[in-house]
Amino acid sequence: MKKLYTLLFLAFSLFTAQAQYTVDFENETKGSYASATVTLSGIDWDMTESLIGNATADWKNGTKSARMRGYAASSMTMLANKTNGIGNLSFLYRRYGTDAQVDWKVEYSVNDGADWTQVGDAFTAPATDDVQTFSAQLDINADVRIRIKRATETGASNNRLNIDDIVMTDFGAAASPSLAIGSPSNGTVFAPNSDVTVNITVSNFVVGNPGAGIDGHIHYTLTPGGSMVMKYDTNPIVFSGLAAGEYTLNMELVDNTHTPIVPAVMASVTFEIAALNVIGNLGEMRADVIANGAGKYYQILEAPVVTYARTTRNQKYVEDASGAVLIDDLAGIISTPFVAGDAMAGLTGRTSLFSGLLQFTPTANATVASSGNTVSPQVVTIAQLAADVQAYESRLVQLNGVTFEDGNGTTTFVNPPATNYNFSDGTDTMIFRTAFAESNYIGSLVPSGTTGFIALVGNFNGAAQLTARSLNDLTLSIRNNTISGLKVYPNPVADGTLYISTELNAERNVQVYDLLGKQVMNVTTSNEAINISTLNTGLYVVKIIEGGNSATVKLAVK
Repeated sequence: MKKLYTLLFLAFSLFTAQAQYTVDFENETKGSYASATVTLSGIDWDMTESLIGNATADWKNGTKSARMRGYAASSMTMLANKTNGIGNLSFLYRRYGTDAQVDWKVEYSVNDGADWTQVGDAFTAPATDDVQTFSAQLDINADVRIRIKRATETGASNNRLNIDDIVMTDFGAAASPSLAIGSPSNGTVFAPNSDVTVNITVSNFVVGNPGAGIDGHIHYTLTPGGSMVMKYDTNPIVFSGLAAGEYTLNMELVDNTHTPIVPAVMASVTFEIAALNVIGNLGEMRADVIANGAGKYYQILEAPVVTYARTTRNQKYVEDASGAVLIDDLAGIISTPFVAGDAMAGLTGRTSLFSGLLQFTPTANATVASSGNTVSPQVVTIAQLAADVQAYESRLVQLNGVTFEDGNGTTTFVNPPATNYNFSDGTDTMIFRTAFAESNYIGSLVPSGTTGFIALVGNFNGAAQLTARSLNDLTLSIRNNTISGLKVYPNPVADGTLYISTELNAERNVQVYDLLGKQVMNVTTSNEAINISTLNTGLYVVKIIEGGNSATVKLAVK
């Protein structure tokens, strides 16, 4: 019996000798980057340009982690000494969201913060979602403080870094085993049919098949429906073919006899595979978003037609008879080239709202179902757009009989920056916005007088904003025509001769402009045939003035 007591006392002594200081941020709160003192697991820390976060973009091993902003002053500094010294120091880190990263460093002080010594080399989080481990054997047998800070003293850009599970063992104590799930974060929602890759980190515990130098291995279970799996390495785990639903992965370190180690070391994460909603068209999708909110995944059976394709964020406006939507494809998931007039088959993705505008982020490539399709703009009024902007979002529309306030003959369209221009129909006013910096009317004159134009409808927090795709949209085929019997042919012109006939057949002035608004021809004639052989191949705008009446015609030259 005395021997048993002796063994128990020895075991207790060994346990207490391996004391450690751990910060997991689960029970702390700091919601601002402003400098403040926060008590972390019993020791005061100054957190400058740092907070404790639980946002979706925060990586955390649990529900919270520290988020360091990445400004020059970003730091976390112990304000009191750890009186038992430090043997090993470790923590987990990963970039915040997709932020670019900078160098960080760890320092210690043994004179109450008067002087600091760097621990090892600076570290930088990689441009991935893989969780990293910082670990250093300090073996400092003195009262000591620790500081984590940005390595350089300049910079005011968000290069945010998440830090979690800071562990400092006492001097002379062995570091305790740890197990962490680096990704996915708790609550992550995956697209339908996605593979789920789980990255894990094990410290101070050698994982492998039983043998010399091996401490044990990992047991894990995925519920619902999964059985316990024995894992003899720390490679990522990949789950494929999971049905829609919520899953929980539980993991635990065990010894070589499959017995959980003491004290227990476990980790878990919960994630979801989203359901795929197969619907007929864009109108049905919009109706579902209005009824149930954005964020769901959809497969569109109908093939909507592209009305505009941009290189910026690989954006594409698509429309069918029931509705339209903006495809925002920053990641370039749709690799098939699309141009206006292409019908898009196999459109699959997730909805979201950006300042009130419904957007669609693709999760799979799409294919061209057909080409050369024509989408006729829907003729609307300002009042109709203002009354129900959601009904017209991302649609191609046409407005007639409107006047730009800045159509004074000198003001030009500007971008950058994207600029708002008011236009009115005499009763109501709305915004035309130069949201497309690539448009060829940027730098050209704002139309003067009563006019009409074609545009795509945006939504900024419930207010409609219209944006033309090109100068062609601002020069309708025959606009403000007051010339009786006007005929302009052929169009396109292939042989260098353009014919203009009218009911009056009087002398007329013909002005030709390129799409940048530069006048390239000006002739006054009573002849029907006009020589335009000097014009290069391309699109032009022809303005005709006869007997006090005028018309504007879009012309193609081959």
